[in-house]
Amino acid sequence: MRFLIRLLGALWLATLIVSAAFAWYEVTEERTRLAEDLQRRAALAADAVREASERLVARGARTGYERVFTRFSRPDRTIAIYDAFGSVIDATASVKPLLGPITPLVTDAVQRNAPTRGFFKVGGRRTLVYVVPLQQDDRVVGAAVVLFDA
Repeated sequence: MRFLIRLLGALWLATLIVSAAFAWYEVTEERTRLAEDLQRRAALAADAVREASERLVARGARTGYERVFTRFSRPDRTIAIYDAFGSVIDATASVKPLLGPITPLVTDAVQRNAPTRGFFKVGGRRTLVYVVPLQQDDRVVGAAVVLFDA
């Protein structure tokens, strides 16, 4: 009887360890896949926002961004437009007071003239921030930021 209890306990423990290992592996793979999908969607949305707002920033307009925001923003996606010095020109109303932590990412994108991305806490939520520089005649005139709720 004692041998049977030890044998069943060992089998139960081995089954538990194998099941936990496979569950952990599946969770990490799914998390990686979801992060890649979110980054792909952020890149597509940022490119669309860049095309729509590049002319406005290049000519120094202070209005007209509302059309861009209404067209491309959703409850899970907010947008901000920056000038070449890293100052906010305009942003979606829900995220405007919370943009402080992402300023270094915007400055990096403007200086390197290349898209940058990263996960930040914005308003207490984990958010994917994707920044695309806005250009006119091969010089950077600003940046478009798309924030996805992760």
